[in-house]
Amino acid sequence: MQSIVPPQSTDASCCATPTPTALLDVPVPRKSMLEAVLKVVYEFMCLIAVSNITQFTIRSLVGLLVAHITSTHFVPTVC
Repeated sequence: MQSIVPPQSTDASCCATPTPTALLDVPVPRKSMLEAVLKVVYEFMCLIAVSNITQFTIRSLVGLLVAHITSTHFVPTVC
């Protein structure tokens, strides 16, 4: 009867842990200067957008509060 399990390799290179210097040999993809500048500009524009949304929300809430307070002063009394 034949064995279903394939023979084991005696080479331990498949399970070896890479050394720290081997990890440093891998080239790291570098971003171009243009990509770095575009990222900074994009983040700045996002901050401006969040600031504008926050200002709009606060002004709207203050406007609604003022309208509510003003309308309560002019409620006619029914006698």
